[in-house]
Amino acid sequence: MPLIPDDLGKEELLALLRPLYANGIWPLADGWKLLLALAAGTVVSVALYRRSSRVLRRRKALAALKALEKRYRADSDVSALVGGLSVLMKRTALVRFARDNPAGLAGREWTDFLKAKGAELNEKDEELLQFLAYAPMQSGETQNEEAQHLLETVGTWMRRVL
Repeated sequence: MPLIPDDLGKEELLALLRPLYANGIWPLADGWKLLLALAAGTVVSVALYRRSSRVLRRRKALAALKALEKRYRADSDVSALVGGLSVLMKRTALVRFARDNPAGLAGREWTDFLKAKGAELNEKDEELLQFLAYAPMQSGETQNEEAQHLLETVGTWMRRVL
């Protein structure tokens, strides 16, 4: 006994078929699971690499700042401190704000750039960075507390931008 009668036409035979159902997205096939795992692994790896390089860059910059402070404490040479701080800030600006092209800035333009990028420089700090960084120190010209304030300001700015 046949399950399908012989005298049915094409339309009746098609009517006996169950309708197709649309395949759902879940559960995914193994190939898609592998592709998603690779994509997620790549995103995590890139994020960790960027974070680790940023942390390493920050650590090196702050170590250089501490070395400048230690050298200043040993010899009390304000001119060397200000020159070193200016170089360190320029290196930080070149890494962090490369698109703004800070390499050619000097004097008033340099301190204005630093203030625009969040450095809280007072007038004495600006004067130290503009003039004393490139001039030899003369006795009695700069006070210890002004240099200390500049050192703290630079440290705060570097921690903020790096």
